[in-house]
Amino acid sequence: MIGSILRVRYEITQILGEDSLFAVLGARDRLQQRDVCVRLLKEPFKNEQEFLDRLTETAARVANISHPNLERILGMDGDEGEPFLLTEVSKGSPMNERLRKLGTLSVPVAVQTTIALCEAVHALHKGGIVHGDLGAHHLVVSADGEAKVQMGGLWTAYSFSQSAGHAVLPQMAPYLAPEITKGSMPSPRSDVYAIGVMLYEMLAGRQPFMADTPVAVAVKHLNEAPPNVRMMNPSAPIVLAEIVRKAMAKESIDRYADAGDLLSDLRIMQDALRFGRTLAWPIRDEGPTTQVTVEEPVVAPSQPVAPKMSAAREEKKSKPVRGEKPAPADRRETAKRELVEERARDVPVWLSTLVAFSAGLFAVLAIIFVIFNLNKPKQVGVPDLRRLSYSEAASRLEDLQLTPRVQKRETSETIPAEQVLRTLPESGEKVFEGTVVNIVVSAGSANVVTPDLSGVSLDQAKKILASVGLEAADDVERIASDKPKDVVVGQDPAKGKKSPRNTVVRLKVSQGKLSREEQAQANKRSNFTINIELSELTTNIRLRVDMTDSRGKRTIYEKEQSPGDFIDPIVRTGYGKEAKFEIYYDDELVKTVVQPAAEAEEGTDE
Repeated sequence: MIGSILRVRYEITQILGEDSLFAVLGARDRLQQRDVCVRLLKEPFKNEQEFLDRLTETAARVANISHPNLERILGMDGDEGEPFLLTEVSKGSPMNERLRKLGTLSVPVAVQTTIALCEAVHALHKGGIVHGDLGAHHLVVSADGEAKVQMGGLWTAYSFSQSAGHAVLPQMAPYLAPEITKGSMPSPRSDVYAIGVMLYEMLAGRQPFMADTPVAVAVKHLNEAPPNVRMMNPSAPIVLAEIVRKAMAKESIDRYADAGDLLSDLRIMQDALRFGRTLAWPIRDEGPTTQVTVEEPVVAPSQPVAPKMSAAREEKKSKPVRGEKPAPADRRETAKRELVEERARDVPVWLSTLVAFSAGLFAVLAIIFVIFNLNKPKQVGVPDLRRLSYSEAASRLEDLQLTPRVQKRETSETIPAEQVLRTLPESGEKVFEGTVVNIVVSAGSANVVTPDLSGVSLDQAKKILASVGLEAADDVERIASDKPKDVVVGQDPAKGKKSPRNTVVRLKVSQGKLSREEQAQANKRSNFTINIELSELTTNIRLRVDMTDSRGKRTIYEKEQSPGDFIDPIVRTGYGKEAKFEIYYDDELVKTVVQPAAEAEEGTDE
């Protein structure tokens, strides 16, 4: 894949990873000379035309929104049946991976990151777009603290696919607002709920609700009160815990109206942290708020949404105008409601709770089936893939409707390269179809055998070395030889020797046949003198001096030296018009000296 070119302009430079729907690649736009991110749609989504059409339409709409903290969507494209989503590159790692490594973020860093998150989402809200799929997996943070929100607004295309909803549900469930579980569409207030969950996660180092399945997680969001973040992180200020509580309120009307409303409180919180001020809750006077209006998403024909009556019309319909006597039918309905309410007061609390829980569970199942077109996936056992080649292992997993992914490569002295060492989940574990199985692949032995490079060209030698995990030295030694020019005539380490991976191999390359005049010059014998001063030594070292002339390279001096030692000038006989001297301290090159053949000439060797 690396090196291939899409649409004649996007050269793939690296593999960045994958998610539920896309294989994520880094690329170079050769036309505009910029780095981009190419998200290739995976099977079966790339073959669902209705889903592709909606994704293209949504991407074009979101592409008009720009903000420094929002990953810019550049649009949909394709190449020979391979559709892909094009975005700018977000430097850094996803927040969920960052939290796995760090556990928690400090309070100031968590607030600053959430401010950047709110700024990006507020830009979407002002543009009439609901993100709809916010979560730690879609927030990328760089080493210098820059945050980017990814994949804004693309959730509207999920309902046009037969399986996209099922694929993304595990990543969405930990951030789903209760009203979405009940059947409502995502809104700015549901985005606020997801931001509240993410802020909790940054401060606590874990999600507020944990369960074995996405459905069970959604049920907890629906029925359980959000835990106080100070129970997990006592260093979180009380007012910050209140901000999290309000953002995660069960009823959407009790939350912040949109990301901009939440942003105002977070900025006040940030200033208080910066200047050491104590805040009281509520931070601001609770006046009327103006909610951002967003575009109502289009719903796939197979998933009709019942029309809703406004709250004002409902109230007007259900309540008589003051001073007006209820009609007889209304009086009967009122009496009937009062009777039901009277009986309800006699129902035990535990039974009411059970009914509420059952209703919530039914609502979760309804949203899963109706909105996301989900079918419960089958469970399959992960097979034992050890010692299989990666291609064989991948084929077996794909036959079981599982997704293979190389997690990393590890050296092994017993398992040959490209064979499977282990998997996660481990063999025998039961997982759902579609689960990603991470595979650790052998990189082979830590040592490699140096190949025989004699007689091959310099370019071929470099490729051969790279293929076995060795490197060719930049400074190639050229010597006179009967071999053709640029052909390898010597190497160090020698052929057949075992060396650690990434060892640098020094090559001797033929200069080609010399003319009679050049041959005579190469055979001219001269004395060369090298003066060595040991400087800045604090410990004993092994001093080595190598000399290279027209007849090749050889060591002319090697001895243990101590600080303050004096070395007499080294005089050696060499051949050719010049000689190169390389001085090593404990096998580390510290100096190179080239001397012309200016000493007394002693003759030539024919």
